Amino acid sequence: MDVTVGEYNVAKNIASNGGRTLVTDIIVGSCMILISFACTTAYSFVLAAIWRDDELMRMPTYRFMFILGIFDVLQCIPHFITGIFTICQSVFHPFLAKVQVIYDSKALIFLYKNLANILCKATANLSSKPAKWSNESMKNSATDNCLFWHSAKARKAIRTCQTTCAKYERNILLGTSLSILGTPCYVAYCVITVILSLNRFLVVVSPKYNETLFSAPVVYTWYIIIFLSWLAFAVLLSSPWATLVYSPENYSWTYDFNLPLSSSVQKSAMTLELACVAIFGFFYIYTLIVLYSTRKRFATNSKIRSELKILVQCIVIAVYTAVMNILWHQSQGLPSNLWFMMALNFMWVLNSGVYPIIYFIVNRTIRSRIVSTSKTIVTPSRAQT
Repeated sequence: MDVTVGEYNVAKNIASNGGRTLVTDIIVGSCMILISFACTTAYSFVLAAIWRDDELMRMPTYRFMFILGIFDVLQCIPHFITGIFTICQSVFHPFLAKVQVIYDSKALIFLYKNLANILCKATANLSSKPAKWSNESMKNSATDNCLFWHSAKARKAIRTCQTTCAKYERNILLGTSLSILGTPCYVAYCVITVILSLNRFLVVVSPKYNETLFSAPVVYTWYIIIFLSWLAFAVLLSSPWATLVYSPENYSWTYDFNLPLSSSVQKSAMTLELACVAIFGFFYIYTLIVLYSTRKRFATNSKIRSELKILVQCIVIAVYTAVMNILWHQSQGLPSNLWFMMALNFMWVLNSGVYPIIYFIVNRTIRSRIVSTSKTIVTPSRAQT
């Protein structure tokens, strides 16, 4: 998931005209931290309940829901960390709090490294000459002192270059790690949502094909597709040619469009996510039409009624995902201000809380498993007392 705010000047205008203050930084950052932590905690109970139940783990639907939950939890990590960045208004290096320096940081590393190499060679040449010349005549002592001074100066410059390179590389590594856990995990999330919609569609329309496409051997093909969808964007965003960074000033993420592949990666993510919305929208609408036209037959089947509860969960999640994707990728025609961008970012943060809430409200099986999981955690401590 990503938001495109354009070049740095646009982002700077959003931050400067949006009324951002120290208090809003603390409130927004704290909310991001608390929501991310709450979503992770809620998800841990849901995932533990599914994992400990062999019956649920044998069902393809719940296995996909379990994998989806893992990608959701992984997205909470960058949200939690960027909450800290928002409060501090920094990514723990004062220069990297500015978007334009993030854009230029890789070029600076290249410049510093080459400058350090040049200075190293110059220092080696200079350091050898004073020893040779100092034996010729005392008349050259002034020249020797000058050369020695330049040599010491060069060594100091080299140390400064090397230290600066190390700082920039550490911060770029941190930013790259966060971007790998952001958009790539959300892309995998969208792919899993499409697979779940296909599963729900076939359960209602053609159970025979559902058993074929989601049987034990074939289901591993779906796992590979999910993994490859994550891997493709993870590799691209961790490469030197594309990256996604968080701007604490703007409470949102942006691509580094100075890099050659950032625009292509952004458009690819947008196309894939909107295509997923169209696909699972078709499956769910068609499924609802079939259910309505044959409602009498399904109303008398208890097994189908349990499947309908799972369908309700999937539809609610799909609707939220569709609304969020449309708003994010069509934000150019919407108000371009700090608070709107913040609201879009919070929609992404809250996305990780949709599944646990729906699980707990709709799914009685999950509720009972969560209660039993909680009891197994509490009972041993009581037994010891």
